[in-house]
Amino acid sequence: MPIADAISVAVTPQPSTQQIGFATALGILLSAFLLSVVLVPALAALLGRSL
Repeated sequence: MPIADAISVAVTPQPSTQQIGFATALGILLSAFLLSVVLVPALAALLGRSL
């Protein structure tokens, strides 16, 4: 589910659907943040040392 779909679900009037949409959008954003800021530089540093 793309982030736009999750955000559109988060702004619906039903509270339970809002919670699911918000949690999904937050999970996607956190995953993208961790991959781009933490995981990729760490793997690049480890691979740079072993080569």
